[in-house]
Amino acid sequence: MQDEALDSDKLRDRLTQIMAAADKRDGFTGSHSRVVADLALKLATAIDVPQSDHRALELAGLAHDLGKMRVPEEIPGNRDDSRRRSGHW
Repeated sequence: MQDEALDSDKLRDRLTQIMAAADKRDGFTGSHSRVVADLALKLATAIDVPQSDHRALELAGLAHDLGKMRVPEEIPGNRDDSRRRSGHW
């Protein structure tokens, strides 16, 4: 069990690094992913999700837009401010 915690810590750290790089690229994706992860944890607490599941929810929030990093910038709607302006945050 302790090895799993260390592995999830490493994964969280790596996802945080990747999303920080995404923020340098588009100024949105990384911070948006952190907000999603934080909201997932708050919701989990509010609805009494077992503490043992919180790390998985945090990692899912951090990783939910990871695939977006490989979409070329020329694709309309990718890595722009339109979702932020529309309130998707």
